[in-house]
Amino acid sequence: MRDIEKYTQKWKTGEISNLEYLLILNNYASRSFHDTSQYPIFPWVIKDFNSSKLDLSNKDTFRDLKYPVCAQTLESQRSAKKHFYLTVSDGYPYNFGSHYSSSGIVLYYATRLEPFSSDNKKLHRGSFDVPDRIFCSMKKSWNNSQNNSSDTKELIPEFFYLPELFVNINHENFGTTQTGVEVNDVKLPKWANNNAFTFVYKHRKALESGFVSKNLHNWIDLIFGYKQNSRPGETAFNIFHPITYEGKYSKMLLEASEEYHKAYFCQALHFGQTPRQIFKVPHPKRDSTTDKVQIYERITEQYRYECSKKFVYHKPIFILNSQNSFIVIFVQEKIIMTIYKWSNTNTYDTSNCKEVELVGLFYTENFKADIYQDDFIISSGQNDLCIYMHNMSGKIYKVLHFHTMPITSLSGGSYVLSASLDSTIVVWTENTKTLLLGHTSGITSAVLMNEFCLVVSCSDFILIHDYRTGNVIRKLDEKSSKVLVNEYGMIFIRCEDEVKIFYMTGQIFKKIVVKKITKNFHVINECLVVEDSSCLRFIQIYDMVESCIYLQEPIELSQMCYCRNKDLIFLVNHNDMYTLYSLDVSSTEKFELWH
Repeated sequence: MRDIEKYTQKWKTGEISNLEYLLILNNYASRSFHDTSQYPIFPWVIKDFNSSKLDLSNKDTFRDLKYPVCAQTLESQRSAKKHFYLTVSDGYPYNFGSHYSSSGIVLYYATRLEPFSSDNKKLHRGSFDVPDRIFCSMKKSWNNSQNNSSDTKELIPEFFYLPELFVNINHENFGTTQTGVEVNDVKLPKWANNNAFTFVYKHRKALESGFVSKNLHNWIDLIFGYKQNSRPGETAFNIFHPITYEGKYSKMLLEASEEYHKAYFCQALHFGQTPRQIFKVPHPKRDSTTDKVQIYERITEQYRYECSKKFVYHKPIFILNSQNSFIVIFVQEKIIMTIYKWSNTNTYDTSNCKEVELVGLFYTENFKADIYQDDFIISSGQNDLCIYMHNMSGKIYKVLHFHTMPITSLSGGSYVLSASLDSTIVVWTENTKTLLLGHTSGITSAVLMNEFCLVVSCSDFILIHDYRTGNVIRKLDEKSSKVLVNEYGMIFIRCEDEVKIFYMTGQIFKKIVVKKITKNFHVINECLVVEDSSCLRFIQIYDMVESCIYLQEPIELSQMCYCRNKDLIFLVNHNDMYTLYSLDVSSTEKFELWH
């Protein structure tokens, strides 16, 4: 268990999110997505399902993470305490006879998705449960947990990243309730506008909020820690039926006659199992409890740097960002790379930089560059149609060749992605390549969705490939010269005077009208960033809240680069000036930057 300490430290310092940390804890506690009887457990975090606007700055929006979801009120705590003393004579007293995680709970929440739909039918002898007991409303499910002592359900991870969980995408017939209401999609709160994408986004935002970050250690103590049982668990009203605990289950088997063994086994299998205990002492608190607010909410500092004249020949500048540095590539007769190291603050030391030549490269109008695995510069655009991989000393490390026509798209990261006018796409590693086919004309743009193992590309239509298998999984009949994606599975394409946003399943999410004079657009997290002649417009795609960076003078930008790990934006204009904007997340105050 010592390995978990490094993840706890990363969570404490904000290096990993609440969602990531909870998934890690579930894994260490032997919870698995492959076993519904020991499925990963996530907390209810919100209790406000009535308001039209979700206020994450109000503590009354959230449940109390110090107590189980079924012991949130004084009345429910008194009831739990009474039940504990009523069962003392049994030898193993407990607050609640049901459990917060079981096969039935997983199938209840995920009944609209396969394979859970089929498993649910098997559980109920060939059909779904009666309509009144099917998961149909977030508000109703929360209220049940507060008003029914036998309803002790926590949530499953999909509530924070999978919109399909709430939509009857397979058109199942769930029947009609006794009040005559047809059960179809899950009814979502007003603050989600009954939209599954918006709900998941805001629900995830609540999970990562300052309040939850400040209090999540309490819930970890309940589920994975020292409050699972014994006296600390008793004071937190967190003692469940003894058969759900690994140690007590084994002891009960030894004490009982053999005829009860099968019954005990079936009860543990179907009615809940407490996770393996990970922590024996109170879990540490998170260091920072400040909300990570959206990028558009505060734009505070500006740094402007003019390129050294010896490097300026009215040719483009390329800004690349890695974990530990950012790289400016200047073009003269040769291609020069300047590496700036990040300082401890959200900027860099201009006096501490390294300047190297990328050996063997010459500038062409089709020149493209990016960073691969933080250790290599990849580039294309040479007349030989190759992809060059240079190390940080500027020396050629490897040359990749496949395409027979000019490369139109090149990106790095964990993989190298290249697309070409020859209608092919290749996903490269150092030693392997995966060929993606399906386009019938030259490809204009291609991007990786690493979180979902997908590649999205466009020509006369949009294709979505699984880059692990090379298979096309979806086609969109939309034509665009540029496609962008974000980490939430959204696909952005420009169509005349609007930007269309699709989910990776092909479902249209939203259309945002932009001015015809707009030159370009970018995507940063949940924001669409639109270039106008005098400003950058940051449009939050869920609530359509807009903020702007006003430029000193009307200019045309040649490049915009977002540094995610430092919350910085680099802007490069056609006058060889690059500008750095710092996005300060220390305040939720919203205002517009002026110069």
